[in-house]
Amino acid sequence: MVVEFYYHPQSPPCCLVWMVIKELDIPHKAILVDMMKMEHREDAYKKINPKMQLPAVRDGDLTLTESRAIAVYLSAKYGKGKKNENLYPKDLTEQARFNELMMADVDNYHKMLNYLNPEAIFDGRAKGVVTELLPKCEAVLAEYEAVVKSQDYMFGNHLTFLDFACVHTLGCIEMGGFDDWTKYPNLKRWSAKLRKLPYYEECVKKPTESNNRDFQQFLKEGSAMYTKDAKP
Repeated sequence: MVVEFYYHPQSPPCCLVWMVIKELDIPHKAILVDMMKMEHREDAYKKINPKMQLPAVRDGDLTLTESRAIAVYLSAKYGKGKKNENLYPKDLTEQARFNELMMADVDNYHKMLNYLNPEAIFDGRAKGVVTELLPKCEAVLAEYEAVVKSQDYMFGNHLTFLDFACVHTLGCIEMGGFDDWTKYPNLKRWSAKLRKLPYYEECVKKPTESNNRDFQQFLKEGSAMYTKDAKP
């Protein structure tokens, strides 16, 4: 049976699922839903996900639409018996610890998005990132730096899909122009290991480069729409 994967390559939640599929070599059919053309709002996709969000997967009669729930399911089902079967922990206690960190990363991801401020920029209500929120983002960097100081990956010394989630969370801050990684040598070491994954170029590097280019254009357009009377 082939898993249907509905995605857009520039969506970080999609890329998380994409990396799980690649790592576990899951038979799948990748179905592009072009958000730039608003295809996620069309009736055909609403039948897959009424919330009109990406990603989504269909595996037989099961449809899932939340990236981390999808990652848990795919890892648990398709990781069995494979050398990377611990992409999601099997032990109940380990699962609880993992889930706690996974949910914390959701909060951290939104801290990064709040800093980027994309909706306000796009609507012409702001001319750039929320610079006063940068310390909160740097606190996230410091938190993750401490984690990988004493271990190879975000959850112990082997790869898990928490690494996939974190690489996209941390990538958000770069979109806002942050490039000073000198205080985070362990994150650089961790990132270097991920860059060696055979699917990193496809699932992370190319989408990230596209997002960064688009966001810089986004900033220019937002600044052009911004007026001194606009509310941030």
